[in-house]
Amino acid sequence: MNDKNKISISGIEPSQLTKLPSSQSQDIQSETNQNLSSKEKTEVLPIQTEYPYQTEITEPPEIEPESTLSQQPSIATVESEILNYQIISVCKGEEVVLIAGDGQNYQWSNGIQNQNITFQAVDNCIYHVAYTNTEGKRVKQTFDIHLLNCSIYIPKAFSPNNDGFNDIYKVEAEGLVDFEIKIFSQWGELVFQSKDIHSGWDGRIHGSRAPSGVYIYQIRYTDPNSQKRAFFGTLTLLP
Repeated sequence: MNDKNKISISGIEPSQLTKLPSSQSQDIQSETNQNLSSKEKTEVLPIQTEYPYQTEITEPPEIEPESTLSQQPSIATVESEILNYQIISVCKGEEVVLIAGDGQNYQWSNGIQNQNITFQAVDNCIYHVAYTNTEGKRVKQTFDIHLLNCSIYIPKAFSPNNDGFNDIYKVEAEGLVDFEIKIFSQWGELVFQSKDIHSGWDGRIHGSRAPSGVYIYQIRYTDPNSQKRAFFGTLTLLP
């Protein structure tokens, strides 16, 4: 016990009381009790507990999700290192883009050294990336990819030449609702639109064969978690 927690009676330290003969100790105790009021006799003095130090907690800067697919990330700071964990739920076959925070010296667990990576989700998996942010702190970011009970396959190209093979551009999907697809030319002209997940584009515009080249698709749907999704990408119409 620290000296400040010792209670002195009539100027005599407890260590000194233990050295007095029992008769003198009783006399001192009796004299002290006579001088104390009844309130003082029954009062219990609280003992203040002191802690040796108080840890200073510094909150890391907020990091907003980089994708609409991402749920709220959990962030922890360990000295000069920031740990970021993020769960992303997607349909099987969906193209996923993972984007790390701003910084430099990126190193992904698959060997990529760019700020972002793109891949097609085929199973549950985890990706890690380490980098130095704009404040000079080392960041370790984890993306936990979870597959939902749905699937989607978006073709990259088709060839509407009436050979009976790959003549129709059609998205294959299961477990989705409120599906809609729009296809635009490079100049922004709407060339195809449908809310029927089983229909596709035959490569014609107003009944005539569309020019070969790159077109832009926009796909919207609601997944099994009732989350609305929107995707943009390109497809190629082959000769």
